[in-house]
Amino acid sequence: MSEKRIIRRHAHRFLWYACAESSKGRLLVVMSERGAVDVILGETRSGMLSEALRRFADTSFLPDGGRHAEWVAAIVKRLELPKLGGVVIPVDLGSEYSSREAG
Repeated sequence: MSEKRIIRRHAHRFLWYACAESSKGRLLVVMSERGAVDVILGETRSGMLSEALRRFADTSFLPDGGRHAEWVAAIVKRLELPKLGGVVIPVDLGSEYSSREAG
């Protein structure tokens, strides 16, 4: 699936996404302006984007472009060292996205 097809539909309803690598594998972080909404583990970028589209079917996705690099780095750090304290990850718990079942 091409990224051009990911950026679609309702421009006023969108989430950002960023891909990262960790020792646990490749991951895609889905974010709103408030924080992380979802983390999807997978083998390919297109597969993870397809899963994000399935989970948030009525939402458009925009590449993060490094806008939330600190959030993504914090998530990777937490995956790598789960017992490490002091890692702050903003999580979006107060929007329409947080009330959806992640599947």
